[in-house]
Amino acid sequence: MSAESTPIPGNPGGKGRRRKPRSKGRKGLLVTAWVAAGIVVLGGTGAGYLYFKLNGNIKSVDIDQVLGSARPTKVDNGSENILVLGSDTRSGSNKKLGGGTDDGSARSDTAMVVHVYKGHKKATVVSIPRDTLIDRPECTDTQGERHDAAKGVMFNSAYTTGGAACA
Repeated sequence: MSAESTPIPGNPGGKGRRRKPRSKGRKGLLVTAWVAAGIVVLGGTGAGYLYFKLNGNIKSVDIDQVLGSARPTKVDNGSENILVLGSDTRSGSNKKLGGGTDDGSARSDTAMVVHVYKGHKKATVVSIPRDTLIDRPECTDTQGERHDAAKGVMFNSAYTTGGAACA
């Protein structure tokens, strides 16, 4: 018998070529690629969910009309200052966090001033400790109610007095 007509075990017709089994290295590479793709998809989905969940929690308040015109002259050099306040209110869905009680007050437990430089490529953040003693000027809250000035009060109490406009 010649080499061409030698029967191949498991091939009843005796013709054709024997298929090479996949090498273990190639199979491992394929498994690794699928695992990596799964991690990327799950990680991207999780990161997207987290981004939209956290971004949905951010509320902004426009207090320009409440502050009036007795303010320092704005220097328009392309930079911007942003006051970031975190509230420790126990109203709404946060009621369960406060033991089920809500006295109607809220303090600013986090206060930061973010300075975004011209070109928006760099920013500086300064944290204001909540127990910093300040002289709070007279202010009007967002409902139009006026609050008297106070000397030597904690910074976070200004938020309790009249919300973001007084802080």
